[in-house]
Amino acid sequence: MSDKLPIQDKPYDGIQEDNNPLPGWWKTILYACTVFAIAYMVVVHTDFLVHSRSDMQRFEHEIAAMRFRQDSIRALKPPFTYAELTKLRTEQGRLSEGKGLFTDKCVACHAAGGAGNIGPNLTDNFWLHGGRIDSVALTILNGVSAKGMPTWGNMLSDEQIKSLAIYVKSLHGTNPANAKPAQGVLDTL
Repeated sequence: MSDKLPIQDKPYDGIQEDNNPLPGWWKTILYACTVFAIAYMVVVHTDFLVHSRSDMQRFEHEIAAMRFRQDSIRALKPPFTYAELTKLRTEQGRLSEGKGLFTDKCVACHAAGGAGNIGPNLTDNFWLHGGRIDSVALTILNGVSAKGMPTWGNMLSDEQIKSLAIYVKSLHGTNPANAKPAQGVLDTL
């Protein structure tokens, strides 16, 4: 068998080595894999052929899309204005409607009279999300998912939210029994 293979002419330590070339199919696979690896590295890791976005560009694109969705939602439900809500405070029936909604929806967390239970005390000058009447209405509308307050904007109409905000603001300074300690930032508006 070894007599048919050419013998290399450089013996080393008295050992002669046969010349066994690699098969052609093996060389073809090796060269194809090498070419593929170089092409893959150029295409994937550079912008040579495909102008793909970097991770930062994809992140910025996602943020822009999220802001667009948020702005679209806000356009459907315009925020309540301070002037509008202040004017509505004098309307007959708003306070009683708000009290009924508060009793049905809010007493479980804010206690009767707004003294605070799971939710914060609504009768003092300290507010977690702003004490102006429009801030109260927006908090009711959007909820506070981090604190467990549901988004009432999906369950109540805008007029009900306005009435509820008017009632919540009417609780200011009532000093109910067993009121929860103050939380948040001083806001006397």
